[in-house]
Amino acid sequence: MKRLVLTLTIIILCFSACKKEQKPDEKTILIQTISQTEMFALQNSEAIDRKIADSLINLYDRFEKLYPQDSLCAEFMYKATDIAVNIKDCTRALEHIQKITDGYSTSDYVEWAYYFKAIIYSDVCNDKDKATEAYKFFLDNYPQSKFAKEANVMLNMLQMQNEMQIIREFEAKNQNKESDSI
Repeated sequence: MKRLVLTLTIIILCFSACKKEQKPDEKTILIQTISQTEMFALQNSEAIDRKIADSLINLYDRFEKLYPQDSLCAEFMYKATDIAVNIKDCTRALEHIQKITDGYSTSDYVEWAYYFKAIIYSDVCNDKDKATEAYKFFLDNYPQSKFAKEANVMLNMLQMQNEMQIIREFEAKNQNKESDSI
């Protein structure tokens, strides 16, 4: 009996020791790497380094590719969008916004993504027409959003900029006609 108890105790101790020595899985390591890279990237309060930004976006993309159903994916796509905007990378910012709206449509980030898409077009891509379309889409689909007031203001500002540009072009043409007739 003592031998059986001793054997069971040894087996339990060995099992416990083996369990404690288990290595973290790839997902845990990837999350830790992302966390450490985020901390490193945020050490410089002025601006994020382009290489670090690229590395961090690539880590977010890797996580999303490996674990597309994980609840962290939408948040990582949000962070990737924010970083891409900060480094003025229009294409990558729009790609990550699209990932949120297409792949995580039930996420809390979707409403923000449609709003922020217009900001990206306006401020990062310098495409006022696409920004206008994006603001209109957002306001049509999310009129009660907490971002709706800001979206209306931004849309009006874009339209005023376009109107001012038309007025300036019209005035320039008129000046040229007057110069030609003199």
